[in-house]
Amino acid sequence: MKKTESRNDLERNVVANLPFVDYTIDHSKLLEGAQFIISQIKPYWPKEQTKFKQFHGGMTNKLMLCYLDGTEEKALVRVYGHKTEYLIDREQEMVNICSLKKNNIGPEVFGRFQNGYCYGYLQGEPLDVEMMRDAHISRLTARKLASWHQTHIPGDTTPMLFNTLEKWMSIIPESFEDNPTKDKKYKEKFSLPQIRQELQQLRTVLEGLNSPIVFSHNDLLCKNVLFHAESDAVHFIDYEYANYSYRGFDIGNHFCEFAGMDDPVDYGRYPGRAFQMVWLRQYIAGAQGITDAEVTEQQVEAMYREVNKFALAAHFYWGSWALVQARFSDIDFDYLDYALLRFAEYFRRKDEFLAL
Repeated sequence: MKKTESRNDLERNVVANLPFVDYTIDHSKLLEGAQFIISQIKPYWPKEQTKFKQFHGGMTNKLMLCYLDGTEEKALVRVYGHKTEYLIDREQEMVNICSLKKNNIGPEVFGRFQNGYCYGYLQGEPLDVEMMRDAHISRLTARKLASWHQTHIPGDTTPMLFNTLEKWMSIIPESFEDNPTKDKKYKEKFSLPQIRQELQQLRTVLEGLNSPIVFSHNDLLCKNVLFHAESDAVHFIDYEYANYSYRGFDIGNHFCEFAGMDDPVDYGRYPGRAFQMVWLRQYIAGAQGITDAEVTEQQVEAMYREVNKFALAAHFYWGSWALVQARFSDIDFDYLDYALLRFAEYFRRKDEFLAL
């Protein structure tokens, strides 16, 4: 499907008019690069007051917090990860963030550079795995996602989940010849023909569920959800994987992220039925503008089945992503082990979830 006129208009009138700095930040010189970008995009910030702090833990990009000491002024400099254009539509990412700002649910973009952009800082505390389970915060998250899913973003509204997976499948390496240890583990643990066959079978099942197509975040791990105590609200950040997809996938993926990202990732934290039923009731009430009591048991049960089946696709999605990252990324993270973890959980849960 071609881009819609509204996306073209947004790219022409908003994205194309963002300040642009013809500069590429070297990954080995993040501080120096961020200093230069801020000097160009925020030239009125006094150099002696401008401070920088690198955020660690990201697995796709590199991120620097820039702030004016003694004030509330802050900005983020996001540097695209090595070869992440194979994973992410960077033009759609800019459409996403500019559209979300217009809808008052995203930060302002201050400017772009060759391999990243500078944007606003949203206040709030990133969730941890315990906060994800908090009764009040989880209620806010469910309601927020229900609202998010009603947002219209210019562009192709075709669900991108399986198109993305097919693209990633085409660039997963056959071997890691430059790393014999990694290559040995890869060939012992993975069979690409089996993975591709499994994807086709899963696609047939999930497309038959008729899950609603919504604008999805697709990466609601704990650190991408902020809790702002003063306003008693949650905010979502990091929209690079966002696109139109299946409602069940976005929620199922969020539930998978209850396992956390810190070593060890623990899928024993995957929320049980009782927690999910409460969460899903809140989501349905928020999406339909009704009270909790008006949500029927049948609605919650149906969504429970939908979401847990799509949770399998979340394991497949990030397992495939990790195999691509194992080929290209220069971030210090064992992507191959992470892929093993995600596919192992997929096969462990497959029969249980598909039987729902």
